[in-house]
Amino acid sequence: MKWYEIEKRIREEGKDEGKAEGKAEAIMELLEDIGVIPKELEKRIQEQKNLDILREWHKLAAHSRSIEEFERLILKVPLG
Repeated sequence: MKWYEIEKRIREEGKDEGKAEGKAEAIMELLEDIGVIPKELEKRIQEQKNLDILREWHKLAAHSRSIEEFERLILKVPLG
């Protein structure tokens, strides 16, 4: 692999990491509107880096009526 290919790959990984952080923040904002987020759940969301999972969690957060409901629903999402 040539240096410019390595550089390109590093940039792409950085973009994906930034997208994951942004999606996790969006999930947290939605959940804050419906309750207090337990530290363990907050950590789980922030540590998740798979964008497909985060997208699904975001949808669930948007439709959940409580933190507890969200926690139950994310357990059903396959972790890829």
